[in-house]
Amino acid sequence: AADVSGNVFITGKTESTGFPVSPGAFQTAFGGGSSDAYLVKFNGLGVRQWATFFGSDGQDEGFGVTTDATGNSYITGDTYGNNLPVTNSACQSAYAGNEDNYFASFDPAGNRLCATYIGGAGSGAEDEQSFGGNIALDGCYAHITGYTSGLYPVTGSAFQSTYAGGVEDVFIAQLPKDCSCSAILPTITSTPSPASLCIGGSVVLSAGGANTYTWLPNTGLGSTTGTSVTANPTVTTTYTITGTSALGCINTDTAIVIVNFLPVIAASPAAVICAGDSIVLTA
Repeated sequence: AADVSGNVFITGKTESTGFPVSPGAFQTAFGGGSSDAYLVKFNGLGVRQWATFFGSDGQDEGFGVTTDATGNSYITGDTYGNNLPVTNSACQSAYAGNEDNYFASFDPAGNRLCATYIGGAGSGAEDEQSFGGNIALDGCYAHITGYTSGLYPVTGSAFQSTYAGGVEDVFIAQLPKDCSCSAILPTITSTPSPASLCIGGSVVLSAGGANTYTWLPNTGLGSTTGTSVTANPTVTTTYTITGTSALGCINTDTAIVIVNFLPVIAASPAAVICAGDSIVLTA
């Protein structure tokens, strides 16, 4: 897989304790067992940037790798180990038995961000990955596919919630990129809302709760991105703010700007009076 800067990422498995990992890598020592997964990053010129083991005391393999817009990398594969280096926030922190999948992410410098098991229990249960590109990202989610011969941890609303039998079933799993069980959408707030101004005036609208924001429609806006924008619409307008979290999760809010038209003033016609006289003027 390649990132937006042209760096290339490779994953696979190694049976060598002497695999050329980088000094200071996330995992510098072979985990044990028959093989470890690995992740290597090269720049666009083919110069290695870093390399790390990712393994346990069992057999570990890396089958899929992808990247996001910030240069983070994501790998998936399978493991027979009960001490894979998963994180505290993992959706599944314990090895379920026989063969489990895993999902892990790393920042651009090769530091592990998160990792989790994904697997089912049961005698003879195997949760495996097919070779090739079996991981894809969408917003704040990762999608993983492979095949299983056991009690894969499907969700209650799944399209197919039971194992169909035979040798193996295909699975597809969606989980947040932070390896948790459910993504937390950002709560977008906007102030002031509603805002009220006279035609020709302007108001500064501000948003909170996310990392980046877009504002639509662009009618009367000085900018359509940023935490704060200046709005001077000529008619009452409802703006939609789309906020994106650091994880890539998206949510929206609205801000209403009410435009009040200036009053039309009508005064009495001009009049001529003598000095000392008076007249009533009306408006």
